[in-house]
Amino acid sequence: MNDIANELASEGHDVDFLLINGPNDSFPNLLADKADFPVFQDTGDVNAWAQHGGGKDDMIIYGPDNTLHAFLEFGGDISINLSSDAGKTNVKNAILDALGALP
Repeated sequence: MNDIANELASEGHDVDFLLINGPNDSFPNLLADKADFPVFQDTGDVNAWAQHGGGKDDMIIYGPDNTLHAFLEFGGDISINLSSDAGKTNVKNAILDALGALP
């Protein structure tokens, strides 16, 4: 995600990213050390992902007006696997669409 964040910033887009590590996911400090944006640790009591109707590796994109713009489900209709060029492009395009800046 850092690649996409840096690319968007270099193109003049002001985008904030955050990551919610699932309540049963390990290595939160490893994630925080690699990310250039905030990493939050979910807990079973809070269950933030369930509150958003999402799960592990899903992405939720809000527009500049703080309304839900896109829910990208991992394993859904489009690839959001950030290890692939197609996944990175799909995520970046979803963010640009939320900004109203798709070419």
